[in-house]
Amino acid sequence: MIIFFENDVIDPELDLLLDLYEFLDHKLSDLCDRSAESTDSVSSGLFDQMEYLTGFGLVALQTYLTETAACAGLRKHQTFHLGPKTTTGVSKIAILNAVANFWKHREEWVLDGGEKRKAAVDALFEEAGYTCDVDYPISGVLTELLSPLDVRFSSLLVPVRAWRDDLIKTELAEQHGGQIASEEAPSAPPDESSP
Repeated sequence: MIIFFENDVIDPELDLLLDLYEFLDHKLSDLCDRSAESTDSVSSGLFDQMEYLTGFGLVALQTYLTETAACAGLRKHQTFHLGPKTTTGVSKIAILNAVANFWKHREEWVLDGGEKRKAAVDALFEEAGYTCDVDYPISGVLTELLSPLDVRFSSLLVPVRAWRDDLIKTELAEQHGGQIASEEAPSAPPDESSP
């Protein structure tokens, strides 16, 4: 739920996501350090652990997208035109949503003939320069989408805030009688983790 107070936006769910992302960043940093010291990071399972945590973090993002879109009375896919885009004009938020779906459903797609779903997700992966059919595709897509920012979950909040602010400027402003519409979307309190 997004709360508007005077000219501020209070977004408690984003704060919760930030807390989770700080935890994941710490854990992933530890795994990266261990990987650098390992003679065989693949066999030791460190890369698999990093990929798993990355998928988990994107599913948490998907939950935030769903909650925030619902706050505006929309389904999340109706908001994918908002926020930052790739150089070809595809929504980075739509790609992140597809990556989360891939992580959650990829095994069952094999079981139930989900070729169409996989093809749709693969097309969005390709927008970020990846395919579903490589090792560690989730981490790879996240790396590409965040470039030139540091590959950390806290960096992911930059495009997420841009998406949220676009949602506020368009959908939520209308619902609040234009009271929050202005040249600039109201901003949340400064976040020290933003680059």
